[in-house]
Amino acid sequence: MEVVVGLNLTYNNLQNSLPTELALLRNLESLELPYNSLEGPLPRELGLLQELQYVDMGFNFLTGPLEDIIGGDKNMNAW
Repeated sequence: MEVVVGLNLTYNNLQNSLPTELALLRNLESLELPYNSLEGPLPRELGLLQELQYVDMGFNFLTGPLEDIIGGDKNMNAW
């Protein structure tokens, strides 16, 4: 079975909110979504991504602190 470990959707003109279904990508290590038009609160379901090590959601209109979702004990780079 193939798994997704990295998702880069930079400059894809994504709009609206982040889908909670991102949490279904259980092996995701890198999530890059900068330079889109995403808005609204960060889904709490992102906290289910135990393998996530790198997050870039800059230059969007998202709200809420990422630390509340991923917890403070993860070794992660977030932008």
